[in-house]
Amino acid sequence: MNTLNQLTPQEQRIIEIISSHFGLDKENVTPASDLVDDLNLQPLELVDLTETLNQKLDINLDTAEASQWKTILDIVHSVMENGDPIKIQANQVNE
Repeated sequence: MNTLNQLTPQEQRIIEIISSHFGLDKENVTPASDLVDDLNLQPLELVDLTETLNQKLDINLDTAEASQWKTILDIVHSVMENGDPIKIQANQVNE
């Protein structure tokens, strides 16, 4: 069970986007969640997610990065390496 209060604002925002994109309960998504085993996501879904993250967070993730992701934390690291943490936290685009 995830306590969103214990996450950084950036982790919270990224989990909110992922949860919304895939219709997941964000309370069940943690940084340690395995994308395949826990969330039942497929490789093509992760490629699509890169486009969503790029749009919503105004970043430029390469879709090839998605093949390296195993957990939510991997996605968080990719996003944080490619974007401004302040913008990521503040970017509250309508879902």
